[in-house]
Amino acid sequence: MAKDRDRPPLTKRSIRVAMRFGILPFSIDRVGLDVLREFRGSALGSVVELRGFLVVRDGSAFLRVIPSSRESEILLRGVDQRLAAMLRGEPVEVVGVRESSRIVRVRSLRLRSFVEDPPPMRFSEFVERLLDGIETSTPRELAALTIVSSPRPSSRTCGGLWQVALGRDRSKLFKALSSASTPIPGIWRFSRRSEPPSRERVRYVEVSLDIEAERDDAVARLDHDYPVIVAEASRSDRGVDLDLVDYTLYTKGFRPRVSDPTKTMRILVECSEWIRTWVERAGIPQHLLATTLLNPDYLGKPMSILRLAQALARAKWVSDPLQLIDEARNLIRRAIEEALTVLGEKPHRVARLRDLEIAVLRAVERLDRGEGARLEDIIEELRVRGIGARVVEQVLEALRRKGFVYCPKPGVYRVV
Repeated sequence: MAKDRDRPPLTKRSIRVAMRFGILPFSIDRVGLDVLREFRGSALGSVVELRGFLVVRDGSAFLRVIPSSRESEILLRGVDQRLAAMLRGEPVEVVGVRESSRIVRVRSLRLRSFVEDPPPMRFSEFVERLLDGIETSTPRELAALTIVSSPRPSSRTCGGLWQVALGRDRSKLFKALSSASTPIPGIWRFSRRSEPPSRERVRYVEVSLDIEAERDDAVARLDHDYPVIVAEASRSDRGVDLDLVDYTLYTKGFRPRVSDPTKTMRILVECSEWIRTWVERAGIPQHLLATTLLNPDYLGKPMSILRLAQALARAKWVSDPLQLIDEARNLIRRAIEEALTVLGEKPHRVARLRDLEIAVLRAVERLDRGEGARLEDIIEELRVRGIGARVVEQVLEALRRKGFVYCPKPGVYRVV
């Protein structure tokens, strides 16, 4: 791929138009083109070996050989529907008999990476270009791993990693993520849910390796794998970086495989218990444990650690994610530590509160001399801004419910 940073920015529309006219701008498409040429050169009735991505649609299984082109799909006959449901979206190898130019009678089907060589771009370069102008307090690679994600080890839910983002200008992070992962209909989908119940505190993003699934129930789930703190982001708007999109799509074709499932699950359970115990001993205030942000009931779940290890394996081009489980566990721990630090220091740094709520929070901070700020002093402080006593009381109660302030004794408030 070209590395010229000064070229005119691409748009998603220009990429879609190119794909509609049969132009293949992505490295992974060129791999599929070689497979398709070999298939078309084979004789009818001959045994063929094909690689591609398994698509399930209207009860039938298809093999998409060129990921960005639906025209490259080949109907697979003789595939068990339960097997197809479990493997949809996965790169597979098919051995079968060619019945026509678009139909193969399957003899065997197994998981296999679609690509064999590493991607044209290194993961470190991908992270720097993706997050150019975006500063995160948590590890930068953690934010980028969302779009180098792996399918969940379940056929009932969407693939991908859940991420909760906190902090200023977090929308820039979502824009960078969505720009670097252009959706390909029927294979990869970038989903965004921006209004969960606690929308002042969190926003969720999920990038899914999924096939023909409109699973709103999965997108609406409240759990997530890790929080990312956005310290600041530049205001400049950039076009789509084709190299970033190319890297994202290319890594989807590489499928890490767990070498020893029994050993892996044992290690995962140990890691899960370690993180849960660590969270419980970290002295996290009870009002935070009651939210979905730092609840030990879901933090450090074995599947969360496994999905992150799989994403790391894709990024580092490692075949066995078992080697990266410890790194995945430590990344989650570092993300939680940063969330605790920021939440404990200045809650309004990680919340898009209304101006009035911010003014009340700052007044409580200024008036706290070590024992808390009295309600009468807070009202007096804000009266010069034309804010009535009843409004101040209502805002303080709302902030208390959200976990930003607490009352050590009646009529006295402190910032958490």
